[in-house]
Amino acid sequence: VKNRQRVIEVVQTEISKKSVKEWLKILNDFEVPCAPINSLAEAYSDPHAIHRGMVAEMTDSTGQLLRSPGIPIKFSETNPTIRLPPPLLGEHTDAILLDLG
Repeated sequence: VKNRQRVIEVVQTEISKKSVKEWLKILNDFEVPCAPINSLAEAYSDPHAIHRGMVAEMTDSTGQLLRSPGIPIKFSETNPTIRLPPPLLGEHTDAILLDLG
């Protein structure tokens, strides 16, 4: 804790000297469990994530395409789906207030 800021500076300097691909190779060569941290765009275009159904695409009430994480639990005989997109801000307010009286 005492030298935390200095350690962060040294690690950041050293890490910036190589690409993610180079660091992954080095760490994997030493059998260090590791993986890149993907941006949302990278995660949603990852072939493995798409193949496993981990990218859900839907259209909101304005017609805009939305991407969100898929359902992570996989069953052998049941295929869960996301039925509705998330509501827009205030989209259901009137209905909820009417239900509440």
